[in-house]
Amino acid sequence: RASASDRDMPGRAVPMVHMGTPPDGPEPRHARWGTAALAQLGISVLVAGYTYLARPETWVADLIALGLVPVVAATLGMLVPALFLQWVVEQSWAQPYSISYVKGKQRTELAKQDQAKVPLFEQLAWSLYVTCGPPGILNGAVAALLLPFALTTPTSWTDLTPDSLGDALAQFVLLELIGDFWLYWGHRIQHDSQYLWKHYHSFHHSIGTPTPFSTIYIDPIDAALQAAIPIMLAALMVRPDVGILYIYIFLRVGENVVNHSGLEHPVLNFLTLKFLPGRASVNHHDYHHKYSNYSTNAKNYAEGFIFWDWAFGTLSKKSKQAQ
Repeated sequence: RASASDRDMPGRAVPMVHMGTPPDGPEPRHARWGTAALAQLGISVLVAGYTYLARPETWVADLIALGLVPVVAATLGMLVPALFLQWVVEQSWAQPYSISYVKGKQRTELAKQDQAKVPLFEQLAWSLYVTCGPPGILNGAVAALLLPFALTTPTSWTDLTPDSLGDALAQFVLLELIGDFWLYWGHRIQHDSQYLWKHYHSFHHSIGTPTPFSTIYIDPIDAALQAAIPIMLAALMVRPDVGILYIYIFLRVGENVVNHSGLEHPVLNFLTLKFLPGRASVNHHDYHHKYSNYSTNAKNYAEGFIFWDWAFGTLSKKSKQAQ
């Protein structure tokens, strides 16, 4: 394991730390698919039943509008950009914009080392399992139970969005800021805690060179801490119109895919507004994967805005740009 002085020093012994499965990494998740899936589905049924007991008049509408549709939004937010960007990163014209930390090697070459252990199809299949399989269904059931305390379940298309564009933008910006704050802490706690790192978050870091398909190659507990819980907390605090929440979820997950693409392309940065002050670049998160493959004192936890890392002292002082 790299020393504290080496962990944030590009060009030293750290580069090989990230390759392959971490030495203290967890057992393969695939061996536990069946048991975990049944448990998650069983809990989902119990949560849905409690939703019926709490709100018998609206429980079906709550499950659809505040449970099912957010899961669909998250799935599409992952799948649509992942399919496109995975194709892009494999094109020769994209290589000059791809981040690589090994001189003389393209990112695609480095990614193939991981794909020899975890093929791309397996990365995508696991991402779909977490997003819309039993873990996603459980997250949706919990959201349908909790969100009606702060959000109004829509009864018509006019209930989906605010009356003014200004209100819609204000809601979206607040969701982005507050959601990224809670994501920061959901991410950081899994590095600060040896237990959470060893049993959950190191699984995601076992992919040394991130790809769009590996975005949600992540343990379901990790996904809950970094995505489901932050999104629900943001929604409970902001109390947005439901349509704005759908848009936020789709774009939040989509940006996560962009951050795992390794592409620093001006068009992509423009479309995702990463040129704005305070926004986290693709390099910001890629650097985290490269030089923070350990459980404590890691850097660059935030996904959307760098000022959370700056405010809490975890912003990397060194950063290596794409070759």
